[in-house]
Amino acid sequence: MQEKKEQLRLARVEDFRNKKLVMNRLGKTIELIVKLENNLDDESKDEQRSKLRDQLETRGLEAARDHEMLELAGTPQDIVDFRRKIAPVLCLHACPHCGEEMDPRGSNIMESPSDFSFICWDCEEEFHAPMAQSVESRLNNGSRISIDPNVKPRLPVVKAPLKDQSSSITDLMMRDLESAGASADELEAALESSTPLRCSDEHR
Repeated sequence: MQEKKEQLRLARVEDFRNKKLVMNRLGKTIELIVKLENNLDDESKDEQRSKLRDQLETRGLEAARDHEMLELAGTPQDIVDFRRKIAPVLCLHACPHCGEEMDPRGSNIMESPSDFSFICWDCEEEFHAPMAQSVESRLNNGSRISIDPNVKPRLPVVKAPLKDQSSSITDLMMRDLESAGASADELEAALESSTPLRCSDEHR
């Protein structure tokens, strides 16, 4: 029984080693495809573009073979697209010790949520982001920005527009009639005669 367990363990180790070799080979092929595609985008000569396409086809077949051996999800082109388009956006930090690109979302130290510290999974060194170091030094040295409430703004402040104080047509008519000394009956008649005109203007 013990001997069988040892055989299974050795088989798993050997399988892991084989997959690691294939994974490393696939990684190098992917990196080469990324470089070839970048060169293809920058190349203007048709002859060179044709050669680059031939190399891309060859490397693509090699990547597809290793990809199938590892039984990975997706396609090799998905890995290439991730490496060319998504990874450069995600790699906001580089390890100051070994220079390895890092995705900060998967490299922060969960044991210290109040501290902006990261760990490089390649060399296992912990470090702080430069921005966190700058903020920490300002907080410790007391060089915070102070705001004087009595200081006027540097840029001119635009005044808010005045409210529309213009009267309606009916109010203007009433004012003119009142200034002319019209009676209350005349005012009411003028108001009734102006109502259809005002409604027709609103419908327009």
